[in-house]
Amino acid sequence: MATGLALVMATAAACAPGSDRTVATGATTSSTATATATATTNPHVTQHAYRAGESFTYFYDSTAATYATQQAQNGQVVRVTDLQTISDVRAMVRFSVVNQNGTLAKKVELLDTRFRDISKDAAQPGQPAIPFKKIQTAAPNFPATFSYTYPLNGENDVARNLNTIFKDYPDPHLVQLIDIFSLFGAPASIPSTVGVGQVTSTPGVDVDLLGTTYHSAGQVLLFERVDRKGTTNQAYFKNQGLGNYFNDYGVDTNVHSTYHVALNGPASGLLAGGDLSETAIQGGVGGAPRTATQRQVSLTLQNLDTRSAVDSYGPDLKPIS
Repeated sequence: MATGLALVMATAAACAPGSDRTVATGATTSSTATATATATTNPHVTQHAYRAGESFTYFYDSTAATYATQQAQNGQVVRVTDLQTISDVRAMVRFSVVNQNGTLAKKVELLDTRFRDISKDAAQPGQPAIPFKKIQTAAPNFPATFSYTYPLNGENDVARNLNTIFKDYPDPHLVQLIDIFSLFGAPASIPSTVGVGQVTSTPGVDVDLLGTTYHSAGQVLLFERVDRKGTTNQAYFKNQGLGNYFNDYGVDTNVHSTYHVALNGPASGLLAGGDLSETAIQGGVGGAPRTATQRQVSLTLQNLDTRSAVDSYGPDLKPIS
């Protein structure tokens, strides 16, 4: 349900009044990391059995490119035209399982959040690369390590309330962090009965959000295949959610994603890595011009085999600069 909300929440906001690990491994508990991955005749995804004290670190990036549009076919079609701006956000993110008042909960930490904005002119061929800046240059009060604790499997609720969680830091770049929770929470919605090659679809639902109604489209989920990476078998899924909309804010979005879920090892049942793409048309309310935004997002588990953004983070996953 969380997918497709980033532009909705950004538009609504505009319209409405711990300790560091020292090794690059995805889990603090890794005794089974060298276990041999075994093939199964009919694998299924089982939910991760969370244990207090374990943690998993991911690299997240989100790119949002906004374009002008024009009306075509007698106003029946919104046609995308020229690039206007690009906004990039990246973060190193750690999920930990903690004991909160006698109940297991998740703590998410943004260990390092950076952004860059690229103008139309700066996107022309031959122009130098625009460097990333720490989020504190746009939101001075944002903590160097931001943390938030929430119930197990509560990713959808966190996504829907991101504006409230970040209410003290009114910077639009932070809204792009919403799909950290969309992608990380995706395995929890996979039925345990779905096997390789099977497809499952769910109907759309209307959600009360920001004082009005948001239509979250039906989902089509395909368990495509099983892949092997190192010693881990990983289930590979394709997901489509076309036809999300928020009438009051003039936002229509189509979302699709692909992701791997670990079938064995310390991260069994969790996202190993995923990509999400969202195409949105927004505007038109009160005669405002309509624009199009293309978002591309990824979230990748960091471990001994996989380390992202090696130009920005060392082997200990700490920022180089």
